[in-house]
Amino acid sequence: MLNYFEKNLYKELTFAITSFTLAFGIVLKHENDVRVPIKLGLFIMVLGFVFFISMTKLLHKILLCSSYGLKWVKNFRLSISDCLDISNKLISALQAVLSCIFGFLICAHSCRRNFLTTSHIFSEAYAFFASAYFLYDIWSMFIVYVTKYYDNLKLKTINWTENMDLYNMIPAVENGELKIVESFSIQNQEIPSFLEYIKKNKLMIFHHMFIGGYGLIVISSWRGGLGDCIFSFMYIMEMSTPFVSFRAVLSILKMKESKLYVINGFLMILSFLCFRIVMLPLLMYKYSLVVSLSMYDAIIKLPSMCQLSILALFLPQIYWFILMIKIALKMIRPAKPKVEINHNHHHAD
Repeated sequence: MLNYFEKNLYKELTFAITSFTLAFGIVLKHENDVRVPIKLGLFIMVLGFVFFISMTKLLHKILLCSSYGLKWVKNFRLSISDCLDISNKLISALQAVLSCIFGFLICAHSCRRNFLTTSHIFSEAYAFFASAYFLYDIWSMFIVYVTKYYDNLKLKTINWTENMDLYNMIPAVENGELKIVESFSIQNQEIPSFLEYIKKNKLMIFHHMFIGGYGLIVISSWRGGLGDCIFSFMYIMEMSTPFVSFRAVLSILKMKESKLYVINGFLMILSFLCFRIVMLPLLMYKYSLVVSLSMYDAIIKLPSMCQLSILALFLPQIYWFILMIKIALKMIRPAKPKVEINHNHHHAD
């Protein structure tokens, strides 16, 4: 007989596997070069929401409800928000892995045929599926934001019984001892509103809405089925994201001094350089060869919306890469020894 926790665990896992299988099982029934109808695309987006929400809940339950997860939480002295933040980062890494897989599949199909006109159904299908992630992730990060609000509050402890709804329970570490505490509703504190969260994180919200909204419209509609090979590389740009996410997880686990953190940081910078900085200019160069123009002329003759999209995509990458290099240099450079000044010392005239 399965216990309460195992039943809920398998339920979330079943939802995740079923939604993903159904989404791309339907897509595989179509020819490779078929466009995704809007109704099918919206259905795939709904399945994307089911998938990413189920996977998030699955990780929450493993961390917050399983005996192994709770032992892990205690050993690393994690706060509530730490646990949910780790889940959030792991889902981000999962989406990035899926994005790269579909990017490589699309690239292998389209780039070998016609750089500009060949189309693959996965290009639009995954755009709908991934847009669900970027929109849902806004809410997921809001939950992390709310839990951080409660990190320093003393929560009311209760006795853990088998009849409790484990998903509504959250762990807390107090004096080195793990407690099971009631959900946020027991607090007399006012929960920060979603609107307040949006106001404090405008740039992040814009980023997610831009990719999940504008990016979806461009890939599924405005491009008219053209540039499939180019968009496959946009998916592959996510190659650096798992290392970015893992770096955040290691930081939460207080492992910044470990060799693993250093190795991951090196791989993060290398993958970011290759797939987010170098790849886009090389892609533009390849495009210029296809249209038999210089790279400058090829870019200048692109529609203005394409030029703005390239800038909106590329400039933030330059900004983040510079920040990564600055952080890396701070870690490499030894701290300058402080020079002690003896105020009683007098120089001879």
